[in-house]
Amino acid sequence: MKFSKALKFISAIGLTLLVMGVFVVPAKVQAASCSSGNDLEVDFSSSPIFDRANFLPGDSASGQITVHNCSGEDKPIAMEAIYVSDQDNFAQALDFVVSQDSTDLINKKLSEFFNDGETHLSDLAAGTETVYNLEVTFSPASGDHYKG
Repeated sequence: MKFSKALKFISAIGLTLLVMGVFVVPAKVQAASCSSGNDLEVDFSSSPIFDRANFLPGDSASGQITVHNCSGEDKPIAMEAIYVSDQDNFAQALDFVVSQDSTDLINKKLSEFFNDGETHLSDLAAGTETVYNLEVTFSPASGDHYKG
């Protein structure tokens, strides 16, 4: 049983997440090594960040975002969904968690996150890096409603 709508949506999520502070992530994300001259550098574990075949109710997909603060000052780090298209309300069937060091920073339906706008995650000290773990879970109660 394949959930093609779910698969397309999960792939699209990876393209819509944007980590922001006082910067905009360039279209081509460089390896985060503080060699680009940018204040903040971001490394996504994969592109798209969620890439899962045959995504079924009860399944989860995860990825990581590493942010390096290459500046000489603390920087606020935030996350926002942009270019969201959810015509079938599939985001209602997905639980979305962003954590840092085993602490949940965001834990809600993906549809809620889409509507929240920019969400502050943490402040990153000068010269340090942090890893944000992202996980999306297809609600087991969804049944075959989203079967493509």
